[in-house]
Amino acid sequence: ARKSGEKAQLILDELKKEGRVHVKVQPVSVFLLRNGTVISIFSRDSVNFAESIMARLQEPETGMRMSADASLLVQSLLDLVVDSAFDVVHAFHEKVLKLKYDVLLKPNIKALL
Repeated sequence: ARKSGEKAQLILDELKKEGRVHVKVQPVSVFLLRNGTVISIFSRDSVNFAESIMARLQEPETGMRMSADASLLVQSLLDLVVDSAFDVVHAFHEKVLKLKYDVLLKPNIKALL
């Protein structure tokens, strides 16, 4: 009975691999000091995460650069984090729609597991 239970678990684990939404989690820390200094800390893997903001900071005529308001930089960084969260929600939504389609229109044991 133990071997059949282990075999069933292996089959179940294999079927679940297709249904997973892979989410990459990266820590991001943002600090706004009283003197207007912004400290942002990203993991090495996340360097490209803020690339669009870095490009805007290098351009002299952008609103972020012309205003010299550090809170705009913090807001932009937080916007990137929230946008990434929406990407994850969208991926889960797409997966749920696909599973719903499979269960309703092509019911079989694989779709139900």
